[in-house]
Amino acid sequence: YDNIQMFNVRMMDSETLSCNKFVLPFVVEDINRKGKSFTFDMETAAIVCLAETQRKKQGLLGGLSEEFSFVSKIHYPLWAVPWGDKCLIVDGLGFSSYDDEYLEPPNVKIFVEDLKRDSFVREEFRNALKKHAESFKDFVATVDFSLNAVVAKKSLLHDLLEYFKEGTPLNENGSVMVPIVLKRGDALETCEKFIQYWRKIQADIKGFQYALNILNEETKLNKQGTISEIEQLREKYANEISRLKSDIEKKVKKLTKKQEAEIAKMTKAAEKKMKAAAKEKEKYERKLQILERNMVLLQKKVEASKRKKGESKVARWSYELKMCQREIDNINREIKAVSLLIERTRKEGKDAVRELEKRHQKMVEQEEAKITDLMALQNSDITGKQRELEELLLESSHIKNLIKRLIEQKKMHASKFKEETAISWKLDEITLVCLPFYLVRYVREAEARYRVYSPTAATDYKGILKSVQKAIRSFDLESRINLLLRLRSKELSDMLSSALIGKMRENKAFEGKIFEICRSSNLLNSTDFKESLTKGVRELKEEGWVKLGEVHTIISKYGGI
Repeated sequence: YDNIQMFNVRMMDSETLSCNKFVLPFVVEDINRKGKSFTFDMETAAIVCLAETQRKKQGLLGGLSEEFSFVSKIHYPLWAVPWGDKCLIVDGLGFSSYDDEYLEPPNVKIFVEDLKRDSFVREEFRNALKKHAESFKDFVATVDFSLNAVVAKKSLLHDLLEYFKEGTPLNENGSVMVPIVLKRGDALETCEKFIQYWRKIQADIKGFQYALNILNEETKLNKQGTISEIEQLREKYANEISRLKSDIEKKVKKLTKKQEAEIAKMTKAAEKKMKAAAKEKEKYERKLQILERNMVLLQKKVEASKRKKGESKVARWSYELKMCQREIDNINREIKAVSLLIERTRKEGKDAVRELEKRHQKMVEQEEAKITDLMALQNSDITGKQRELEELLLESSHIKNLIKRLIEQKKMHASKFKEETAISWKLDEITLVCLPFYLVRYVREAEARYRVYSPTAATDYKGILKSVQKAIRSFDLESRINLLLRLRSKELSDMLSSALIGKMRENKAFEGKIFEICRSSNLLNSTDFKESLTKGVRELKEEGWVKLGEVHTIISKYGGI
């Protein structure tokens, strides 16, 4: 045993020897196991029994049976590298790998520079927004990222974390290790590259957030600037409208005064003309009254002359009556003409006043329209500014939403990245985790094959359902041992088998190293193997996993090696 340990020490570098080590148990008792503790002797016996059942025997057509070259318990190296309150797991043989697709972000620097350079001129700022309207529509490219040796399978990491909870610190160099390919420094370097990649993703998120902050700040400044301009426009137009109203009020008063003077002048002229016509009419009416009286007298004279039969007088008075009538008719025509003149003068005066009032009203309306036009111009200018602000905010909001979407994608990527690559196991410094497994080498003539037995959990015979207990005795030995030692993790088993056996097939030098290590640590050659196997098989028999005949067969075949 001491020789084995010394050989193992020589296979390790001084850096590895000086680091913290953590050894894991091969068998962990199932929580339902309530019987006797599962001993190392039982572990040894169970593995030998299982290996024996899977050894190829001589067939009906002859041929030699396989024999054990060695049955060795060795440890697979895993590096646990602290990362905050978590840790990364690095495969000490470098078989594992992490593959990812890095989402290359748009050029945030150019975007920020364009915003800052054009932020003082609103139109230029808007042009910058339009220029970058689709800059953040998607990531620029997808770049493959690959890093060897990092264990980054979520289900496997989950199994390992549960497994690590059952391990213990290694106080001495008591674990036979597979030759470590990645030394402590290599593991740290690998994790540093890994963490740099993580930081790159975080830097992308911070870059997006910085761009978002700059966009918010510059948008806020431009918004405040536009609002300030709108307020200045309101104030400017309010002053102009106030001055214009004052000027118009003065003009309207002046126009009204002028209108009143013109109306008074026109009214006075019309009244003067009508008054003169009225006097003339009165003159004609007085004259008409005299003529009408004369006409009455002449009619009487005509009638009197007719009664007296004075023909000459009748003719005379009839002629004068006729002349009087003609003069009356002329006077009536004059009176009528004067009356028409008076009425026309009155109407013309009213029409002239009405026309003057219309002209005045039109002039007043023209002056008041200046206020309406100025208010319309104010509304147009302010509405234009408000529309510009709405468009600016809309363009800014569009870019914000695009950036936020990219941030969410990056955060999801980062979250998935950390979730799939780190486990919640806090360490103070890098630790070498020794993962136990059994490696069996079978030989037949010139042929050799290997079989890996991964960590297991020991079940309780009494805990199995009674219906199964009755059937157990009809099971073959392999089935019973597999029922006893339940595979702890299929993911872990697949990793050990594919990594180790695959590497040995590819690399004969590596196979040679494994062969030497396992030959030196062959359980079959250890001084206490017979005693341990005998004790272990009997303990398995007591629990009902092995039959009496099988006990004798196993002990007789391997107990004397």
